[in-house]
Amino acid sequence: MKLEFPGNDSPLDESWLEPLYEVRAVVEFDPAYQFFDPYDFMVMAKVVRSGRPNITQFKHRYTRRYLHLDLVGRAYRYIPPRDITRGSGRFVSAPSLEWALERLQLWELPWFKEELQQYQFGLRFDEAWRLSPQFDPRRFLADDYGLRDDDEDDWPCDGETVDQGGPDRRLRLVRGDTS
Repeated sequence: MKLEFPGNDSPLDESWLEPLYEVRAVVEFDPAYQFFDPYDFMVMAKVVRSGRPNITQFKHRYTRRYLHLDLVGRAYRYIPPRDITRGSGRFVSAPSLEWALERLQLWELPWFKEELQQYQFGLRFDEAWRLSPQFDPRRFLADDYGLRDDDEDDWPCDGETVDQGGPDRRLRLVRGDTS
């Protein structure tokens, strides 16, 4: 496997981040990926593949999980060799970009990044899985506190509601009077 690495002696060339910018353009209005930030990733290496798209390996600074993307933002998964002494593994197309993003577990970021603490919605870290794209915070909080759908303006904390957001459709905690 032939690898290229970014230079250590100069600032990172923005071209290394192009695949992440492509992903951001696809997911920027999807509340499931509201915490996706290209600048939260470290560039590990580029896998140079003859006759096939090169793959850049990114590692998330907080979740420590990898995202493998080609230049246009298609996701790949790494399959390690059966015997590390006889091979270096291979990359195959991921089932979908969503599949790859789900493995980053970005919903854990409110516990890692201080500026996102408001998105913990009163949950402990061991309950962070409830914020995964498979779950809707309004639904599970309503269930936890015995609220029904028609009571969604009632909230377990005084003066707090969850707003689905403006044009970017991102969930955000709204404190105080919401009228």
